[in-house]
Parts: sequence; structure tokens; C-alpha cells
Amino acid sequence: GYDLGGVSTSSKRDPEHGKRLSGGKEPHCLYPGDLYPFTRKPLFVVVDSDNSYVFQQIPRYFGQPLMVLMSPQETPPTLRDIRH
Repeated sequence: GYDLGGVSTSSKRDPEHGKRLSGGKEPHCLYPGDLYPFTRKPLFVVVDSDNSYVFQQIPRYFGQPLMVLMSPQETPPTLRDIRH
């Protein structure tokens, strides 16, 4: 749940590459493992990030429905000029 990384929840400053806290997790980052307790009930998650692919393998520990809508890993050529 934490080894592949997560998505940033704050864009106030650029992440410092190569620096991690002693616990191994960034404080302003949402990891797939953070969602495990919420899978006790049906869950629908939208992840719009370049790193959204890390959310594709969330295990269903409690057997409840889980839907994860992720942004594409590559922007289609027709939309590249529109990207913000």
C-alpha cells in the first residue's frame, strides 16, 4: 500500500526529490494503503494524477465493491495542446 508511492494532496511547493521522512511516507501524499479502512463499505475513488496507476491494485480485503477511476498515463495526442 505504500511501496509504489502515492499522489500529492498539496501543491504549495515542489517536492524535493530524493528526500523522504524517516517513516518513508510524505506528509502531504495520499497512498493506496491509506484507503484500506474505507474499503469496508462500497467505495468510489477518482484519482487525477500522473501517478494514478499506483491505485489500480487496491486489495478488496472486505469483499465490498470498489471502483477507482484513474487518469490516463499518457495524454492522447489530440489533447496534448489543451493540457494545463
